[in-house]
Amino acid sequence: MEQIDTKTLTNAVLALFDEAYVGPANAEMPWFTDNEPDTGILGTLKGVSAAGASRPFGKDNTTIAAHTAHVRYALSLANRAFRGENPYRDPDWEGSWKTRSVTDDQWKQLLADLRTEYDQLRAALTQDIPWDAPMVLPGTLSQIAHGAWHLGAIRTLLEMV
Repeated sequence: MEQIDTKTLTNAVLALFDEAYVGPANAEMPWFTDNEPDTGILGTLKGVSAAGASRPFGKDNTTIAAHTAHVRYALSLANRAFRGENPYRDPDWEGSWKTRSVTDDQWKQLLADLRTEYDQLRAALTQDIPWDAPMVLPGTLSQIAHGAWHLGAIRTLLEMV
């Protein structure tokens, strides 16, 4: 069985991770977002106001702010794991959804915190990654899928704002 080299794997993971959170590197060749710059979560949220992020929708009254806080939390757990901590001993998934409404300052801070978590995880992904460790590849790929799912949910909510 032929094996893929780690540089090729890392570059593919980074391209998909970046697309989910920032947008495609090449707007003419996106894998799953629109073929425009800034179509990932961070770019999509740039133009959202605190009021828009706080508007409740659906039977559970979810908000864009709640999705944003939840995604930030998920990235923070992955960052903890890459630092050698065990973030999965006591995760607070329910608590990650508690942010429902935000002021302008809180929204700016939440977006800055999301960007920081993204930047830290991206930096970790450029290091020498033990892709064959039991949790590393599935955990990293899940961050891409998780981000893509929430990007779709956020865009759906944006259409209703």
